[in-house]
Amino acid sequence: MKNIKTLNNKKGEIYCLKALDDGRLATGDSNSNLIIYNKEKFIPEIIIQNNLSYLLNFTQLKNKNIACSFRNDYTLKIIKIKNNNEYEDIQIIKNAHKDWINKIIELKNENLITFSDDYSFKMWKLNDNDKYEKINEFKDKNRLSDGLEIKENEIILYSLDTNPQSLVFYDINKKEIIKIINNLSLNISYLIRIIKINDNEVAVAGYKKIYLIDINNFLKLDEINTDLVIIVF
Repeated sequence: MKNIKTLNNKKGEIYCLKALDDGRLATGDSNSNLIIYNKEKFIPEIIIQNNLSYLLNFTQLKNKNIACSFRNDYTLKIIKIKNNNEYEDIQIIKNAHKDWINKIIELKNENLITFSDDYSFKMWKLNDNDKYEKINEFKDKNRLSDGLEIKENEIILYSLDTNPQSLVFYDINKKEIIKIINNLSLNISYLIRIIKINDNEVAVAGYKKIYLIDINNFLKLDEINTDLVIIVF
């Protein structure tokens, strides 16, 4: 057990943990700090203070900027970290949604998708001034919980966390639902995470269950039972 390292964060409760493309780990916490840790010593190297309450989620973009979501004013913020570890706010979008933004993903064309507890997801596109503007929005009667881009033509997969518990494949170019898989029967209030396994399959993690889904034919391939709560970062 000598090789185990501990990330020490005395600023607040950790809400999200992700690896940056340079190998460093970063966390968001309950005091709205974005903390980037030194790879060797696992101590904070950069602490970005935002004063927006909980930092709920973040993702590193292809241009190295970091997109973050915060509880206060349901804010979406784009942060640039410079080579000398200085940083600046590139864009702040208050009330980007009407509730918490629980997932941010970047598509291959560099558009952003934000999922929210307000039963919607929105698409954001960079304009000529390198600022994000909303170009599309999809709403559902159920709360949308997670998603990812699975094909070149920008199909988005997302889960609905109320009855019926379903997986929905949505074509954001055509602005329409392609397929709904509603036979999962998780017997819980929400699905936890969706991850892409390869070009043909995705794994859907929920409480005590993992599902393997064929994304070419929109079929459930396998169901794995486990006594553990599954959380996939």
